[in-house]
Amino acid sequence: MKRICKKLIAVVFVTAMFAGCGKERGKLESGDVKMDIEEHADIMEDSKDGYETHTEESTMQEENQEFEISMKQEGFRNTLRKLIEEEGVFQESQRGTKNEWDDVWFDPKGIVSAAILDFDSDGEDEMLVCHTKISSVNAKYYDIVMDMYEFIDGKVVLADSMPFIAYHEGQSFSGVWADWKDDDMLFDLNAVWLKGNYYLMCEMYSLTHAYADGSSREYWAVTYKNNEWQYAGSFSQTDGGSTGFEFTGYEFENGICKNSALYFSDYGNNGETVSLYDSFSDAITAFFEKLGIFLTDDVSMNPDVDSGTILSENNDRTEIFEFTNRLVSASSNFPDRTCEFLAALKRDTLLEEVQKQEE
Repeated sequence: MKRICKKLIAVVFVTAMFAGCGKERGKLESGDVKMDIEEHADIMEDSKDGYETHTEESTMQEENQEFEISMKQEGFRNTLRKLIEEEGVFQESQRGTKNEWDDVWFDPKGIVSAAILDFDSDGEDEMLVCHTKISSVNAKYYDIVMDMYEFIDGKVVLADSMPFIAYHEGQSFSGVWADWKDDDMLFDLNAVWLKGNYYLMCEMYSLTHAYADGSSREYWAVTYKNNEWQYAGSFSQTDGGSTGFEFTGYEFENGICKNSALYFSDYGNNGETVSLYDSFSDAITAFFEKLGIFLTDDVSMNPDVDSGTILSENNDRTEIFEFTNRLVSASSNFPDRTCEFLAALKRDTLLEEVQKQEE
């Protein structure tokens, strides 16, 4: 009790001393002490009110942000539900048989995958939807198309589309999938977080050996900036089918091709063609290292379809989808032979989550 009284007296004395500044030193008046205590109380009350107001405003701001995020997420999912109703979902597993070249066994239609990320690093999420579409170049073929959706003014809008096709200077390529396809295939799409941006690393390998002979492989990276898709780099096969493969590296700046060079040729440097590298693995590794994307050791020009992405585990990546198709068995009667195929798809979980909500 004594300790409390002493502290109270000390507080009053110090307060009175400050209140008496400018008056005769050592002379205190009771009115000064009373006034100072009342003013102090008013200041404390104002401070309390200000703190409570600031806290309420912060809470309201957080709640508004959470509500906006919730609205955006639900808007994206509603859009995806409508797309599923309109286009269907690409089958995760397909098995079929062909007895001749023109037999149809593979269904390429539907939504392949979808993912919600801040793809352009603007602080706001976007939704990527990968689906198939009949090619405008050849109606027999289907392109995989990457659609990017934005949430603008309370609505989900399609901002830009890009086919899942590597860059080729002055050429238009199409036909990722055909409904009669007989190839071993490996397609991968991964979002790689790099230098504060997402790079979508695209990989496509195809081998024909059931009714014909040939192969192709292409690897490229794209970014989404300022509401549009842009190539960031493309390691494209520019020659070869069965033999004579050449690969050109295309470098981009803000989506515009600024440089290209022959990175590898299996003709060798015979005076007619001079490539930068003597091996496919060294060439493709060096090309993507310029972007800061790291690949596995000894990248094969002829990979097994079960080998998966060529991306190293050192990359911070999110898998969007991986598609494989393989020739399981084939009779020896060429060209009239019976072939059995197995196709499989792995994808981001968003599509399954939306489908389950509907059930």
